[in-house]
Amino acid sequence: RSRVGEIELHAVLAVSNSTVFIGSHNGFVYAIDAETGQERWRLHTIKDLASSPAVTDGKVYFGGADSTLNVVDAQTGQTEWVFRPAP
Repeated sequence: RSRVGEIELHAVLAVSNSTVFIGSHNGFVYAIDAETGQERWRLHTIKDLASSPAVTDGKVYFGGADSTLNVVDAQTGQTEWVFRPAP
């Protein structure tokens, strides 16, 4: 497992439009400015992450340990939608 400061990384990071997206074992997804290292936003998920974030068309996609697929706006970190499979 890798660390960035106090953040224990979950998996591979994603980079898009000068922003680094990092999933962590503390249940957060972080958006970090690639040039300054400043946090742009963070989103707390219900559970630990189960996948690396993927970014396309201004959206960040990641899987949760609770089997959800989460989609957030890459600029704001606002949740767009969450898919929860039937039990």
